[in-house]
Amino acid sequence: MMPYADPERQQQYYRERQERRKNDPEYKAGRNARVRERYDADPEFRRGVRDYHNSYRAERRAVDAEYRERMRVESLEYGRRLRGLRWSPDQKASFEALTACEVCSDETKLAADHCHDCGAYRGGLCTGCNTAEGYLRKWGAVCPEGSPMRVYMDRHSCGGMLERALEQIQGDTSDGE
Repeated sequence: MMPYADPERQQQYYRERQERRKNDPEYKAGRNARVRERYDADPEFRRGVRDYHNSYRAERRAVDAEYRERMRVESLEYGRRLRGLRWSPDQKASFEALTACEVCSDETKLAADHCHDCGAYRGGLCTGCNTAEGYLRKWGAVCPEGSPMRVYMDRHSCGGMLERALEQIQGDTSDGE
């Protein structure tokens, strides 16, 4: 049954109700709680919501260059925060200005190398050098003197794993003499 016999009054009623719902914080909170509850309980609803959001983002990225760039930057920033990377605005600007890996001078996509102990930014490395540098520091391996990786690692040591590993190695050799 319609609340009003006059279609114009009915349209006005629904417009006013929609406006009230849009601006009423109590209504919004209740609606959000109901949607969250359904999202948590119903996998099919959850899949539908995710599919809708993913398709919206994909369409928007395809047509809106500004949105695409903003999402790229936000994604990079989120990944860096997730990994614990801390850097100043000057360090961020210097990383963005880099065009080549600091070790091998490769001009591919660069990764922001950082200390896993303290989170400090160290420099820009290509994926291969960043991976190699991580393994070398993790396992306490020492590169040949004067090699580009050794120069980079010496320049960017912050008292983390490498120093502890070297101390342990030196302690082991002094015990055996």
